[in-house]
Amino acid sequence: MKSGWKQRLAAGALRVRSRGAAVASWARREPPRAFALVVALVVCAVSCHWFFAFTHARGPTAEPSTDGRYYYVYLPSMVIDRDLDLANQYRVVGNFFHYPKTATGRMGNVFSIGPAIYALPTYLVAHGLARLRGERADGTSKTEKAGAMFASVLFSLGALLFAYLLVRRRLGDRFATVGVVLLLAAGGPLVYYAIRQPGYSHPFAAFWVAWLVDAWDRTFDGGDQPRRVRTWIGLGALLGLAALARTQLVLWGALYLLAVGDDFRRAHRGAFGPGRRWLKALLLVAPRWGAGAGAALLAFGPQMIVWKVIYGDFLLVPQGGAFMRWTEPAWHEVLFSARNGLLVWAPLYAVAALGLLAALRRHPRLAGGLLVGVALQIWTNGAVWDWWAGVAFGARRFDSVFVAFVFGLGFVLVRPTWQSHPVWRWPLSTHFPRLWRLARTCVVVGAFLFAAGLSWANLTYAAKMDCTRVRGHHRGPAARILRREIGGTRGRLAAWASDLSSLPARAVFAWHFGARLDAYDHVVGKHLLNERYPWPPHRRRGGRVATLRLVHPKAPHLIGFERGPSARSVRLRGTRARILFGLNLTGPIQITIHASAPGADPVQVLIKVNGHYLAREIVPRGGKRITGRLAHPVRGTNTLDITAPDGAVFRTVKLRHLGWRIRTP
Repeated sequence: MKSGWKQRLAAGALRVRSRGAAVASWARREPPRAFALVVALVVCAVSCHWFFAFTHARGPTAEPSTDGRYYYVYLPSMVIDRDLDLANQYRVVGNFFHYPKTATGRMGNVFSIGPAIYALPTYLVAHGLARLRGERADGTSKTEKAGAMFASVLFSLGALLFAYLLVRRRLGDRFATVGVVLLLAAGGPLVYYAIRQPGYSHPFAAFWVAWLVDAWDRTFDGGDQPRRVRTWIGLGALLGLAALARTQLVLWGALYLLAVGDDFRRAHRGAFGPGRRWLKALLLVAPRWGAGAGAALLAFGPQMIVWKVIYGDFLLVPQGGAFMRWTEPAWHEVLFSARNGLLVWAPLYAVAALGLLAALRRHPRLAGGLLVGVALQIWTNGAVWDWWAGVAFGARRFDSVFVAFVFGLGFVLVRPTWQSHPVWRWPLSTHFPRLWRLARTCVVVGAFLFAAGLSWANLTYAAKMDCTRVRGHHRGPAARILRREIGGTRGRLAAWASDLSSLPARAVFAWHFGARLDAYDHVVGKHLLNERYPWPPHRRRGGRVATLRLVHPKAPHLIGFERGPSARSVRLRGTRARILFGLNLTGPIQITIHASAPGADPVQVLIKVNGHYLAREIVPRGGKRITGRLAHPVRGTNTLDITAPDGAVFRTVKLRHLGWRIRTP
């Protein structure tokens, strides 16, 4: 008779064997899901290893930097001090942006508190470990920082999970679904802010919006009955939690409104009996909508409390009234500009955008809702004063559109539309079915290899960059930078794809302004007066005077010039010329241009800016400075048109900002 411990060991081995057999049976029945589980475990292991083992010249990866410091200071303030007075935290981690005290007497912090709340569980675990190891007691030890930063990895992996669930449900449970999610995560800014520069709000924003979109899409599979109260509370809570991560994500509430319309349609269809059916339907579902809105407000409540404590108001724009320029969105700049444009730094997103547009025919509700959400994010990110997102790795503020572009890329790679189009199917699929299947497989494999090449190139570039070398410091076209920094075949592939992604914007810009095709990259996003931020601390640090030296007549921003009589001048070729320059500020600009007559006789020079008269002067041969005042500069590309006799000589154009119109909280 076996002893007790041997019996228990045998029983445990039998249970393990039976469960292993059950797992093996499940894997044989559903191989795509088993494959997805294995890939998920591998991705988690690789991400954790990269996060904890990787270092760069400035130290370990798990260290808050620039914006990350302002997200992090909330944690020791809540856990250690149990207040929202950040003065002592700034003395330790620094106040990089020099935020002053507010009207309430507390130090300002314009960044949201949501990322600190979401990182609180991992921070508390790390705080306990730091106490056991005897590290510093002010809440900013190395262990505590690593614990807080590790939340970025976890939430980024969660965003991948919900994006996978959405694509699997709508496009089919296939092996390619996993590849689509991983390729887009590796081909954009998400991977960089998950591992290389953690602690920002972007991983949390991607996670909550991915969950919101997945939950919203599932609610349309419930039949013809209106959504239940708990469903609306869940949707509202997810929307509020997304806005808590980044306030701009409240615009994803457009999905909430689409669900409201669908719910009213369902209730109206089921409202029988005499009387006003629409009123009965409204009375049935309006309380449910109110419950969802209340859940959203409750989830966003911590941010309102923080604003009230620090700034004295529950709702405001902490950066100041001039920070959002809603009527002047730089929408094409945030997509195509070499200064952190979304599509030129992540060309795979351009393919995904085309797929999202193509999906409108097959999935009008889902693709339409995602396109509305993406369009609202383009408008918001373009309306921000620094639409290029400061010193950033690509267009990092487009974190929430990750799930939308995953669906678009999945529509291209998992279920390509050309497979079912009659133009492609005939005559191959009818007369040569084997050849048709071979051609279809080759095209799909080639598309996956192309996407994998772009993702691998982006990973290579992300591994080389840190917060001091990201793209905000570079000058010149994005394609040239990618080719130089990545190198090899991957660099050439990324450069070619980047050029192709920005080709529509460059072509339209060249046609509109009469410039060369490469003028877009040399003009858009090049702000001459250092107008990086609207608030006073950065106003004092930037220069207010800029000089355009007209020494290269073939420069893309100069149109109608040729080499002048000296090395520091240009000559008019014909009677008209144009100078393109970019601005990003409010307030009047004084423009001074030095002109000379081509011969002994004085000539008349007419200057227009943006089509409006600026100055008209008689210029002698010895030269004269022509000065005018531009009251309302255009946000973006401004044009300076010159009308003068053929051969007139011009040397410099000086821009002087005469004043700032800023309203701060």
